[in-house]
Amino acid sequence: MVERSRCGLRTVALTSAVFAAAFSVGGCGLGAAAGSPTPITLPTALPQSMTFEQTLPLFEYNRSQPFDIRELSTWPIGEVTLRDISYDGADRLRMPAYLVLPPGDGPFPGIVWLGWYGDWTHVRDEFVLEATAMAERGVASIVVSGYFPAYQSPQDKDSDRAAVIMQIRELRRAVDLLLVQDGVDPARIAFVGHGTGAMHGLSLVAVDRRLTVATLLAPSSSVADLVFSGYGLDPAEEPAYRQVMAPFDPPAMAAHAAPAALFFQFGRDDPFVPESSARMLFDAASEPKRMGWYGGGHDLDDQARAERDAWLEERLGLATN
Repeated sequence: MVERSRCGLRTVALTSAVFAAAFSVGGCGLGAAAGSPTPITLPTALPQSMTFEQTLPLFEYNRSQPFDIRELSTWPIGEVTLRDISYDGADRLRMPAYLVLPPGDGPFPGIVWLGWYGDWTHVRDEFVLEATAMAERGVASIVVSGYFPAYQSPQDKDSDRAAVIMQIRELRRAVDLLLVQDGVDPARIAFVGHGTGAMHGLSLVAVDRRLTVATLLAPSSSVADLVFSGYGLDPAEEPAYRQVMAPFDPPAMAAHAAPAALFFQFGRDDPFVPESSARMLFDAASEPKRMGWYGGGHDLDDQARAERDAWLEERLGLATN
């Protein structure tokens, strides 16, 4: 039985306003710590259909390998420290990330964040301001880079399945890195993801019991829906693609998320995630769970931000603002 379990080297003091401006000029984030990624071989020789239990060994990796953390820059923001780093990922790819760390000795809840838009380094920019706000409240965060489809673009059913597997390995590796930060409480680890990030987050909480809370912004219910709507794959390949990806699709994984608590946030006018898809995914998910509907399309609105802040406050035991 398998147990589940960009911008130069410098140190700069920033106000929150200046920090926000750094993210709005030219679409540049703080750094591209890892440089160009190194291609790696994808393990594609897998059965065409798998049960959930058969997928579990695929998400294992060598958790004892060193991280080899390299720091591009450190940004003090008030009392919060933001470190722009790269580290050796689960499959030895240099992974860019931000560590966003609160002052003090802990114990700190921890959050892993994964956004939905941008290339493989700048996808992490989406959540860095939210992670900073959380650090001001005593939460340690790692804001990670996406592997699929941000680094490994969709190609075919076998390569894409392997890429999804590798994405989940990388998320588990990010949890490892978060947990070795001083003062992080291993009993209070959460995930926040958007779009594809939320889709991968459902797999993460299904296979890794260290996650107890997940906030999932506008996830699609199908990898094939995502891939065949905009990546130029041959439509004739879609049926076989759906079969191969089915065990890794969000509904299949969400059914195994318990005991993690899930908060789904959907846009009422989301051009990428229709209501039927959203409701089907929610219905498939294990309890405990809740769902909210918001304006703002796929980006969601300020109400969604306020409600996920309140959810995380409650679930992670944060002091009330």
